[in-house]
Amino acid sequence: MVRVRGFHLLLAATLCCLRPAAALAATPANPAATDEAQALFDLYFSDDTTVESATRSPKPLNRVAENVTVIDRDEIEAMNAHSVADILSQVAGVFVSFNGREMDNGSSIVIHGSDYEHVLVYVDGVRWNDAANDFNDTAAIPVRIIDRIEVIKGAASSTWGAAFGGVVNIITKRPGTSARPVGSVHTSLGEDGTRSADGEAAGALGSKVGYYLYAGSQHSDGLVNERFNDRDSLYGKVRFDLPGATTLTITHGRSTPRYRGLGEPTWDWVQSQDATINTFSWDGNFSSGAAFHLGYQDLDNSTSATFHSRPDDAPFWDMRTDTVDHGLDGRLSLAFDNQTVVLGGEHHRQSFRDSETTLPYDAATVYDAFWGVYANDTLRLGRWAVIPGLRYDHLSRGDNQLSPSLGVTWNWRPDTMFRALVSRGYRKPPASLTAGDPLLRGAQNPDLEPENVTTYQLGMETTALRYCHLKITTFMDKAGDVWTDATGPWTNSGNSERYAGFEIETETIPFHSLRLRANYTYVHGDYYDVRPSDSQEGGTLALIYDDLSTLDARLAGSWVWWNQMNGYPSGLYNAMTWEASVNYHLIRRPAFGIDLFAAAHNLFDGSQYWVALYPNAGRWLEAGVKLRF
Repeated sequence: MVRVRGFHLLLAATLCCLRPAAALAATPANPAATDEAQALFDLYFSDDTTVESATRSPKPLNRVAENVTVIDRDEIEAMNAHSVADILSQVAGVFVSFNGREMDNGSSIVIHGSDYEHVLVYVDGVRWNDAANDFNDTAAIPVRIIDRIEVIKGAASSTWGAAFGGVVNIITKRPGTSARPVGSVHTSLGEDGTRSADGEAAGALGSKVGYYLYAGSQHSDGLVNERFNDRDSLYGKVRFDLPGATTLTITHGRSTPRYRGLGEPTWDWVQSQDATINTFSWDGNFSSGAAFHLGYQDLDNSTSATFHSRPDDAPFWDMRTDTVDHGLDGRLSLAFDNQTVVLGGEHHRQSFRDSETTLPYDAATVYDAFWGVYANDTLRLGRWAVIPGLRYDHLSRGDNQLSPSLGVTWNWRPDTMFRALVSRGYRKPPASLTAGDPLLRGAQNPDLEPENVTTYQLGMETTALRYCHLKITTFMDKAGDVWTDATGPWTNSGNSERYAGFEIETETIPFHSLRLRANYTYVHGDYYDVRPSDSQEGGTLALIYDDLSTLDARLAGSWVWWNQMNGYPSGLYNAMTWEASVNYHLIRRPAFGIDLFAAAHNLFDGSQYWVALYPNAGRWLEAGVKLRF
């Protein structure tokens, strides 16, 4: 019943945007004359709004054939979210499996009918997925450092390589340009020892050096089953302006989350992580329309899972995995009058090493490497844009892969765009399934080959409706050579699976500072094995108030129906959970500001979790202060 009501709310939100057909015909495109309406129009149809993730080079959103969602820093700030997973859980088509939803106790991200290993996460060009398993947990990424998040839904291998289900590209804040630092300090206190504190500053040293610095921590004693959470994080970025219109940017970050998992009566586990990233990038833009990028990235990531018996908390299993990913990438972007060409390549060398301290036992280090080269083109032909792409990947584990794509956009009117895409993708075998230690990892299959997928998408975006923006996307993903572990180690079954569905998103223009935002996603899966065909659904409904002066507030409800696609019978996944957040701008000046905020998480005490081992927290409250300078 809750699922039906959520879809009906979305339909009501969409229908309220409509006007009679005669009125539409008689009124010019983009009729609303208010600044808010123009801002909504510009967001989707102005050349000033660019996306990097589609081709790895900025281009206008209205020339992007992929199904892309962008979450900017203002949206992130207004949400008062503690985790990347909280932010992504409100994005259409993205389904987040929380390992106990409270402050940030780990999660995995899936898009449409994919698995978590199908979705690549990048942070400042760093391939964030775990080198051993391709696990995409984002618990170590501080929210405050993020400038924007770009989400590509569907196979993105023609640009990103092993991106079977999509890409989450996290772009951090830039160094400052003024001698006077600008930044913020943020503190909060909540129930059960929940607290956070962080600060950031950006500025310039002279005319040639810019910097961005961040430090923060968050803690919770545990809102359910003493499921505590701790994380300390540091992040810094320095940019040097060099001769020849080039820049050198260096980043360093470290984050150490630690949290309790289950809180079961007889056993429990504690997860610890120590993630360090370093990047070096050399970039240049030339007046001829050419731009280049050369970069180096590394991610050192150590994780440990310690299992305890209860109530004595005696450890009976303590597995540690040390992973390393070194990456090199480069690209050249050439912009002409009606064409933009991007040529690029990357190389990654990964390794992981397992150890078990209660045995004690150390496994041998396992190495993996892959490289890829890619090219894509955006050819503008009047109101049309044609976007072909092609990538070749050489894998040390599994057959080499060729991933083509072809996208088309058609700006039918100044306020309405249609897009179509067909793209082929793959999932590379992670090293743990092909060469991991049998004692700690179980049976391996060195002959495991990549899964493959073909994505088909049709979409439309418009602001022609009187009061809102509307986005509709239909999709079908057909996977082949899918993996199965029914008989021991993972093998390629030779069979196929199909996922098909649609997304609807809408957002109204402000009316007396109020606006409504809603989305709904439906996915139907057809399987080759003993599981029956089933569906997966989810949606978000948000009421947002922002008077642009004193107060902004939001009430956002989200729900998901996992069914059997990614959930388990013991889960509860048909309730709607609500987040309420209020920001009061006590002082709001150009150079200084003080905000007071309060948040009620899971306002109506709903139960929403994918498996009974990870129940979500009930209603909990927090309040805090933001100082801007």
